[in-house]
Amino acid sequence: FVRGDRERAVPILERWEQRFVEFVEFIGDPERYLFRPNVRRNRQLVTGYFAARTNGTNVWPTLQRLRTTWIVHHLAARTPVGALMLAAGITSLESFRRYVQFVPELGAAEHRRILREAKS
Repeated sequence: FVRGDRERAVPILERWEQRFVEFVEFIGDPERYLFRPNVRRNRQLVTGYFAARTNGTNVWPTLQRLRTTWIVHHLAARTPVGALMLAAGITSLESFRRYVQFVPELGAAEHRRILREAKS
């Protein structure tokens, strides 16, 4: 659940759901922050710092990079745009323009298949 001006529920990818449930059980309170729950300063800095210190690479994750990865993943997976907009707190299709460049291109056969199998 995201709090603030654009409160919304953001479902977790199925492959992470059990792990997330275990983590919430471990911290003991579903209302607590997941990253350093007792720290009250800027949450973005805390999350980025935590990820950078635990991933073992030289890449410095930020909330914006994590969000971009999440959105691009869903665009590539062909998640319905309306559902993605709601979960991402996006109010305009124009907002996706900057992410589309990172979505892998599909071949002609895959394009045809997707368009033929579209459900109403």
